[in-house]
Amino acid sequence: NSLEVVVSSFVVIRGVPVPKAKFVTQKLSRFSNNMILANGTTRLQPGDRVMFDRKYPGTVRYHGKVHFSPNVWIGVELDEQMGKNDGSVGGKRYFKCRSEHGIFAPPSRFAKRPDLELGCKVVLKQMHLGIVRYIGTSEFGAGEWIGIELKEAVGKHDGFVKGKRYFTCKPSHGIFARSHHVTRAISGIPDA
Repeated sequence: NSLEVVVSSFVVIRGVPVPKAKFVTQKLSRFSNNMILANGTTRLQPGDRVMFDRKYPGTVRYHGKVHFSPNVWIGVELDEQMGKNDGSVGGKRYFKCRSEHGIFAPPSRFAKRPDLELGCKVVLKQMHLGIVRYIGTSEFGAGEWIGIELKEAVGKHDGFVKGKRYFTCKPSHGIFARSHHVTRAISGIPDA
């Protein structure tokens, strides 16, 4: 089931009770060949937004057999110039993208990217409620980061990290996380 409806004053998520949280979350599963994704499909489709190695966002451009492996591979156009090709490998074109933005890898290296946007309500690591205040790259680590204003003072900063302001919130209410640690809350979370 891709939706979990919580009607009590707490919910147990993977064995951890989360108090006073009345909300509906969309479960977004890590992709593997035999898992069913949140949208009900059993595989990534061209056009799906994904994360490569849990750090680099991109868009699926190819899913299928490739000439360099007997297995099914995924071809992705990365948002950043972190790839190895332009959608072609060994002279065979599978899709077209900018130079060094294309990457091919087995499906296990990709995860569906959660549908996150600035201002959306989220649950961090299945226990902390918050609001997305920043999405993008940072000077403190490679790849994409999600900046979250937490409801409670369990964060690490106020949106100012290593000499740069990414967003503004109360002290100890800010935190950065990778998207695979963040689940979008569909409804019912009070404002942070």
